[in-house]
Amino acid sequence: RDSDGPPPTPRFGNVRLPHPPCPPCQGDRSATNIVDLRGIIGTISIAIGGRINAPTVLTNSPIYYTISSSADSGPGSLRDALNGINSSNYNTAITILTPTTINLTSPLPAMTKTLILAGNYLLTLNGAAAGVTASGLTLTSTATGSSITGVELLNFGGAGIDIIGTKSTIVSNVIVTNSGSGVRASGDVAGASVTLSTFNWNTTGIELNAVQNMQVGKANQQGNIINGRINSTGAIRTLDGIKISGLSTGTKAYGNLITGASRGISLIGASNLTVGGYTATQENEIAACTTGVYATGFCNNSFVIKTKITTTPTPYNVTGSRYLTIVQ
Repeated sequence: RDSDGPPPTPRFGNVRLPHPPCPPCQGDRSATNIVDLRGIIGTISIAIGGRINAPTVLTNSPIYYTISSSADSGPGSLRDALNGINSSNYNTAITILTPTTINLTSPLPAMTKTLILAGNYLLTLNGAAAGVTASGLTLTSTATGSSITGVELLNFGGAGIDIIGTKSTIVSNVIVTNSGSGVRASGDVAGASVTLSTFNWNTTGIELNAVQNMQVGKANQQGNIINGRINSTGAIRTLDGIKISGLSTGTKAYGNLITGASRGISLIGASNLTVGGYTATQENEIAACTTGVYATGFCNNSFVIKTKITTTPTPYNVTGSRYLTIVQ
């Protein structure tokens, strides 16, 4: 609303929240009131760095931040949206409408609130200048229920996506290239999964450090693809396709394809873990690696089941491990 006339009932189109309040916007934009947007039909979107500054916002659907800038920061940028979500107390999501490449010059903020990011294969994050240890997207334990899909991440010294005890997180249909780890996770992440994603030429494709209750891959050709070489004759860039260490109760890795890595799957003192499965659709496939399955340390109650290994000089190197069960 641009004038001080009678307040409209905001139901369709673009509406400026007025002050004083108007129905159904009960309250105003101050930090002491409630903003009620439940009467709005359709999508609620915040663009060009907009904010709703209120402790409580009532909506029937998420409020969408629209990324309208490829800049590292400022109005309409991804960084601005992430900061807005972290400071909010309402359901939010990020939408991308046009192809956008963001060249980061510093790490993005770690998410402390739920992040719903649907990149729609339009968003690319380049971390070449973000710092030697920077990760692309970082989720902390309070960002429960986050979802990252359709995003490409390049050149991060840390991880493309870092999941730090974030439960019920979905990572799907992402591409991570030339980074320290494609996805790195730690802690109890009950309900979290990484599926249908591609990891190219990262030092480690997927890295799990004492991760409990996580699903890496999926049956019926819905697992992840990890490529260790730029091409079939190029030098190996990936040391470990999937690397798992520490207590791994409830964690499963199956249905993944790993090619051209130094070690396809590495277990470093990984206990209570299941790798693979008894049906063909649950098998992990390892091809053209130096070592297929490598294990060391105490791997109590861990199972590596029916791994399909081809054109790999050393299919198994597990002599340094204890209590690991191999089912061929």
